[in-house]
Amino acid sequence: MKRAYQNRAFTLVELLVSVGIFSLVMLMAVSSLLSLVDVDRKAQSMKSVMNNLNFAMESMSREIKTGQFFESVDNYTFTYDDRQGRKVTYSLPEHQILRSIDGGFPVPLTASEVVVENRDLGIPLFSLVGENCKQGSGDVQQPYVLIRIKGNMKFSEKIKSSFSVQTTASQRIFDLPTCI
Repeated sequence: MKRAYQNRAFTLVELLVSVGIFSLVMLMAVSSLLSLVDVDRKAQSMKSVMNNLNFAMESMSREIKTGQFFESVDNYTFTYDDRQGRKVTYSLPEHQILRSIDGGFPVPLTASEVVVENRDLGIPLFSLVGENCKQGSGDVQQPYVLIRIKGNMKFSEKIKSSFSVQTTASQRIFDLPTCI
């Protein structure tokens, strides 16, 4: 006797296997998507850090180039006279680079998310080469300053971006003929 009606439905085991495989594939896809989101956040934080650092470095470099009478009090404080004759000071008291004019209130150059670690690591922020020109001092080197910034930016508990940048700025005013 032949059955006229045959069941063509899935069995319970087939359904469990297919749902299990689908769940495994979705779990892998979601975890890789979350990983990509974390990588994107880190890339955005690194871009923000680099933009802020580029601004700070470029700002310091441009102003230092047009200044004169360079003086490095210690490895973390640098002063000079700007074009208007004002005394400009860059300093690193803790983890932010500060700028003050004529001893006024210091203004941070770096964002609060940026942690400059030079002082903690013993790396000088400012290295001054050449001295201020004094008549007959015999100084034969044009003054310049090497600026090194090493630190990190903590975007969240899991995402932390480290950086290390440096630049050199030399005094544009040529002082050698008057020193010799």
